[in-house]
Amino acid sequence: MTKEREVTGDDRSCHFSSGAHKCCAKKYFSWPVVTGFWVRYPTDERLDYAQYQLAMTHFKEMKKPDRDPTATMAALAEFDTFFQRFPSSSLTPEVRLKWRVARDRLSEGIFSVGVFYYKKHWYPGAADRLNEVSRDDPGYTHIDAVYYYLAETFASADRKSEAIPLFDRVVKNYQTSEYLPKAQKRLRELNAR
Repeated sequence: MTKEREVTGDDRSCHFSSGAHKCCAKKYFSWPVVTGFWVRYPTDERLDYAQYQLAMTHFKEMKKPDRDPTATMAALAEFDTFFQRFPSSSLTPEVRLKWRVARDRLSEGIFSVGVFYYKKHWYPGAADRLNEVSRDDPGYTHIDAVYYYLAETFASADRKSEAIPLFDRVVKNYQTSEYLPKAQKRLRELNAR
């Protein structure tokens, strides 16, 4: 079993360089390597990159949306730390993209549980999960689907006054949504009652 080479003195550049050294061949670094870099070089100009690498150690461990979200939540926490500590970093656009992927993964898991409950006619559970996504992640990539299923949940639970604004939101704000025709039809039906 081989030990990872310890970084000392001027050798520190090997951990965050372009990969000239064997230990830099990995795309993302482990938690001990990154935190060790922070401890040894607390004023280094590449601390933003180290924080990004720490977030990526969790990001690459993320599971599918219907599996354990622990790594996804850890990645989001580390990305949030990056945004707090390094708001003007040149890495911010790339980190925002990765954050969105991780946040979508978490929201997709919650959304799929909500749809499952809707299909099983357990409307309180469906409404809770779908409201959670719409409240906690309004930028979710498939938010139109969340609003549609939330409206269907309310309509199915005889909560017409809460369903109509959500169907209307899908119709007005998501013109390219796959749920647009269904939302228009349901809106006409509910308004006719």
